[in-house]
Amino acid sequence: MNYIGDLNENTVYESERFLLRLVHENDAEDLLVCYADPEAQKFFNNDPGTNNDYFKGCDKEKILGCIRSWRKEFERKSWVRFSIIDKQIGKAIGTIEMYDKLARENRNKYSGWSVLRIDISSVYETTNFIGELLNLINTINFFKLFEISRILTKAIPEAKERVQALKNADFMPFDWNEPNRKHYWIKQI
Repeated sequence: MNYIGDLNENTVYESERFLLRLVHENDAEDLLVCYADPEAQKFFNNDPGTNNDYFKGCDKEKILGCIRSWRKEFERKSWVRFSIIDKQIGKAIGTIEMYDKLARENRNKYSGWSVLRIDISSVYETTNFIGELLNLINTINFFKLFEISRILTKAIPEAKERVQALKNADFMPFDWNEPNRKHYWIKQI
């Protein structure tokens, strides 16, 4: 299985409002608005091993370091992080990541699973905007693209708009029987 498949530097996906493309270093200034936003940080997927305070006091150098790390993982064919571009303003307003580390570490237990991360600026944390992104993911068919059967994503109960968008996109609450993994939603084929 080749998790990244045929994705490359020129891969672009588009909805009415948003464009997804591989994250670039020149997105750093735009993404700083998202990642330095304390309201947005509340809703980031802080899985085990992720420091909940990582983006507190975030600056452009930290974002550039993240982007370089994300691109390195893409080049290794490990996972992919897309910038979410708002076409109306021509700026990156967040990122979407598809991450299959669980499956790579434990194929017997998590074969075909992937974690979806959606990090967006707080002004975009609405049912409509998240719903449009989830619809785009469905249109692209991430299941086929990444050769997976399950997509999991985190949405804490306080993320009411996100939770509603997940429900609208046929994600179901998932009681993940793993330490420190709470508030997940799942969609499967």
